[in-house]
Amino acid sequence: MVLSVLLLTGLLTGCWNRRELNELAITVGLGLDVDDEGNYVVSAQVVNPSSIANRSGSGSGSAVVTYVSKASTVYEAVRKITKQSPRKIYVAHLRILIIGEKLARQGVAPVLDLLARDYEVRNDFYVTVAKDATAQDVLSVFTPLEVIPAEKIFSTLTTAEKAFAPSIGIYLDELLTSIMSKSKSPVLTGIIINGNMEEGKQPGNISSIDPPTRLEIGNLALFKKDRLITWFNEKESKGYNYITNNVENTVGHIPCPDGGLLNLELIHVNTKFKAEMRRKEPLILIKSRVEANIGEVMCKVDISDPKVIDELETSAKKTLIDIMGASIKKAQKYKADIYGFGEAVHRRYPQEWKAMEKDWPERFADIKVEYKIDYAIRRTGTLNRRIIVEGE
Repeated sequence: MVLSVLLLTGLLTGCWNRRELNELAITVGLGLDVDDEGNYVVSAQVVNPSSIANRSGSGSGSAVVTYVSKASTVYEAVRKITKQSPRKIYVAHLRILIIGEKLARQGVAPVLDLLARDYEVRNDFYVTVAKDATAQDVLSVFTPLEVIPAEKIFSTLTTAEKAFAPSIGIYLDELLTSIMSKSKSPVLTGIIINGNMEEGKQPGNISSIDPPTRLEIGNLALFKKDRLITWFNEKESKGYNYITNNVENTVGHIPCPDGGLLNLELIHVNTKFKAEMRRKEPLILIKSRVEANIGEVMCKVDISDPKVIDELETSAKKTLIDIMGASIKKAQKYKADIYGFGEAVHRRYPQEWKAMEKDWPERFADIKVEYKIDYAIRRTGTLNRRIIVEGE
C-alpha cells in the first residue's frame, strides 16, 4: 500500500502547492510523548523509499527511519526534525498516531491542536495509547510480516476490530468530538510492547520464527475529557463495544449447565440504547439482538436437543449482561460517561437535561441500566453432537 502511494504521488501534477516526491519524508507513524522536563517528544516514522523499492531485489536496510525531536511545542519539535532529515515531514499519509501513557495522563488536547489544524492531515488514521511505554518505544520495534511498524499496527487494529470485541479503531475526529462533548468522554485502544524492548529495537527481532518482542493490540484506555484515568480489562473493553454497537464479529465462551465451557461465534450483533425517565430520574434501557453459531463444545451437552439450545441461549444472555454491566460499573466508578448516556438523555428529554447537565458525572455514576437481550443460536457446525471418547 505504501509503495503504491509513493508511485502514485509522483504522478500528481498541476497543484498550486505541488512538491516533488524526493522533497518529502512520507510519515506513516507519529508518536507524541512528554519528557521529565515538560518538553514534547515527537517521533516520526518515515518510509525509506530506496529500501521499499529494492525489497524485491537485493536491497538492504530498514524500510523505515524514525526521527526523534523535542521542543516546548509539538509544532516546533516537528520542524526541528529537518535538522536530522534531508526531507520535510509530510503527514498526509499518516496511518497511526501513538500517544505515550505519561502524556495521555497529563491531557492530550493541547498536542492534538496541530493535527486538527493542519490542512495536510487527513482523517483516516487511528489514534492509540502506548500502555506502560512511550510512543517512541513503540515506533522503534521491528515488526514481522509488515516491514513498516506503523502499517502493522494499523492493519492489526483494523483486523482485530472486525474479529475480536475488545478492540476498536478511533479516528482523530471521533476523539476530538468526544473531548469537546459536554457529557461524553473518549476511549482509545492501547498498544502493548510484549517482550524485551531493547531486543525489539534490533533487526534480529524479525529474523527469528518466534520474535522475542511483539507489538500487540491491548484493551481500552478510559479518559475523562482529555485525560487518561484508567484502563479497562478485556471483559470491560468487550462490554463497551457491545453497548456502543461496535461489535462486528467475535467469539466468547459461556458455562454449560453441567459444567465445562462452550464457545460461541457471534455473527451478528445489534445494540441500541435509549433514555427513559422514571420517578423523575433518568434510566438507560439497552436492547441487544445477537445471532451466534456454536464454535466449540468443551462440555457434556447434547446440542441436537432444542431444550439444551434454549438453556445455552439463556446462559449466553446472562453472560452478555454481565459483560456489559462490568464495563458500566468501571466507568461509573470514575464518573466518566464514555457511552453517550448523557447525550441520549439530552436528545429525548431536553428540558430535564438542563437541570442535569452541570452535575451529570455524579448522576451518571448512579444511573440505573436495564437490559433486553434477544439471543439466538443459529448453527451448531458440521457436528450436531460433541466428540465422545470411548469409556466416558
